[in-house]
Parts: sequence; C-alpha cells; structure tokens
Amino acid sequence: LDFPAKANSGNVFSGSVTCISGEYKGATFDIDPGQALNFGKDPAFSNIIFSSASKYVSRRHCSVTFDTNKNKYIIVDYSSNGTFIEGGVKLPRNEKVYIQRGAQIFLGNKSVCFVLN
Repeated sequence: LDFPAKANSGNVFSGSVTCISGEYKGATFDIDPGQALNFGKDPAFSNIIFSSASKYVSRRHCSVTFDTNKNKYIIVDYSSNGTFIEGGVKLPRNEKVYIQRGAQIFLGNKSVCFVLN
C-alpha cells in the first residue's frame, strides 16, 4: 500500500519522527539507515517505550523505518488498537505500508501522534 501525504523539505537521505501529542510530546527520534523505531510498551520489542499511562498503545504497537531509495517511510502495525494516518485511515495489520514525509500517524487513538519528518 502507498499513501500520499504532505510534502516536507527535510533531509531526503534520512528519516525522523517528532511526537506532537502524547507521552513523548516535543521529542524527535532519528531513524538510522537500515534501522527501525519500534513503538510499544514491551521493552523486549520496543526502543520507543511507552508507560501504562498511554492507554491505547499496545505492548508491540508498530515499527517505522525509512526507505532512502523511495524517500518514504515504511510503517508496520502489530497492535490490537490500530495505527492510523490522517483522515482516520487504519493501517492493515502486519503489512508494510509506504507513507510520504509530512504525514501524521496515530497510535491507538488521537492522543498519541507522530509526524514523519
């Protein structure tokens, strides 16, 4: 699947996400080439670990990688509560979805949101 979104003038050779609402509001996380950001409550899976206060974030919620060749992000949802993009579109579970820079993703509900820089 391939969802278009708003363009962003960021560095085309690397990726990062910025939290705009939720537990990590204001924090930016870089994505190194070939690496993934794994979001969830389980430290065995996640490198972005949420507390129990983030009610709708699953233990193993989703992963975000950056494809430098396509200049797009790859999101894989593993959660029971869902990962959504702007407009309320729910991403399919356990499938790679390519998303453009500038898009917003929501973990579980609208209370946790990241921008794909």
